[in-house]
Amino acid sequence: MISYYLENNPSSKGKVSIDEVTQTYKFDYPCESYSDCTEYVIHLSPGLYKFELFGASGGACTNRTSLFMNSDGNCTHREAAFLYGGNAVCRQIVNRGGAGGYISGIIKILHKITAFATIGGKGIHTCTRASANQDSDYYPSNMVKGGYGGGGWAANWYWQPGNNGAGSGGGQTAVMFLQNDLWHRVIVSGGGGGSDNCPAHQTEFMGADDGSGGAGGGFTAQGFWINGELKSSHVANSTYGFSFGSGESAQKDGSKNQWGVKRGEMESDRPGSGSGWFA
Repeated sequence: MISYYLENNPSSKGKVSIDEVTQTYKFDYPCESYSDCTEYVIHLSPGLYKFELFGASGGACTNRTSLFMNSDGNCTHREAAFLYGGNAVCRQIVNRGGAGGYISGIIKILHKITAFATIGGKGIHTCTRASANQDSDYYPSNMVKGGYGGGGWAANWYWQPGNNGAGSGGGQTAVMFLQNDLWHRVIVSGGGGGSDNCPAHQTEFMGADDGSGGAGGGFTAQGFWINGELKSSHVANSTYGFSFGSGESAQKDGSKNQWGVKRGEMESDRPGSGSGWFA
């Protein structure tokens, strides 16, 4: 038996669908804003519970988010994704947003406990600033916010028409026990990475200027694509990564963090990474 409500609005149950036969509760993203939301507060009675978590997708142009794609351009089998409740499809196209990750776990709870659930917000793709890679383009107030749950922020500038910005990273989906903070997470599914510019002038899948975001992970996330080639030197997992609980944001001159991206590529094509345990 469980009870639940939104942390910032205890009178609201959020967006939850219930299957009484299978005793399944599906907690959907409860907010209008993709980047500003709240957690579910869930009171759990003793019993055996299975948790299934899906991270949020990275920002991309319309209908350009893809199922997990291998370095050779082939996707994970769609049937497997359906089996576990995923909703992404394989899109062998340029400039894809990365799908959120999936993870599941079973736990036996012996005493009543309060849990908190973060549902990751998806990243978005937009571009509103006519600029030319100035320091001010990377002020937080001028960037594309990442999805709720720590998604990395994206560059929001373009230097000529048709050079259409980048996507922010998807947020992690996580469950915390006892307290609502990063240190009390017990299970996390990572968000996907954002893509680079909209492909008005690109047609070649995995070719020049194909900059796509990698998929989020359960234990290990993907890297990202530059000119159609998967780069895996900056992956994150449950042990290390760029930061604890938030994805790397776009930067003008490159990261000083040993796990960060050292330099940007292709002017304004600077998306945000997905969030995770580490990201």
